Amino acid sequence: MRYERKRMHFMATRNWLKCVLELNEEIDSVRERIDAATLNALDTDDLYEELFALKREKMTRQKEMKKLISKVPRYIYRQVLTLRYVEGKTFEQVACELMIPIGVVMNHHGICLPEMQDVLLAEGVIDEAEAEDMYEVLKEEGRLEVPAMKRYLEYRKEHNRWKMGA
Repeated sequence: MRYERKRMHFMATRNWLKCVLELNEEIDSVRERIDAATLNALDTDDLYEELFALKREKMTRQKEMKKLISKVPRYIYRQVLTLRYVEGKTFEQVACELMIPIGVVMNHHGICLPEMQDVLLAEGVIDEAEAEDMYEVLKEEGRLEVPAMKRYLEYRKEHNRWKMGA
């Protein structure tokens, strides 16, 4: 049975993960401005300084992300997060690299978000006010009775993961 997602969940976690993807977009924009300035014989020194600063920030963020992603419990979840957010690959590219169907990648991504949220909470990157309870998310989506979700909730209970419903 398919369900319809009412809204995006784990936004604080998603926003934190997207920082390198956003830096990639900024870097691409600066490169385009450098190309345009070069074609028009304009000075590019300030643009190159901006580019190098963005690249340094990206490397720092990637290092921080790798460190925190390494704390996610399952290897496949760490792979999906690293390929998608640290290396900036699309979900299709992640599926090709891991040689698994894109639906499986999307499923792993959905499940690894609360796992990453747990890490970010434990490290103080996000606070409890920004965090979401997986039980409440599944309840809102009407997926509490889906066998795979029941197993996942049991896994979270067994491993004392953050909050599990009322």
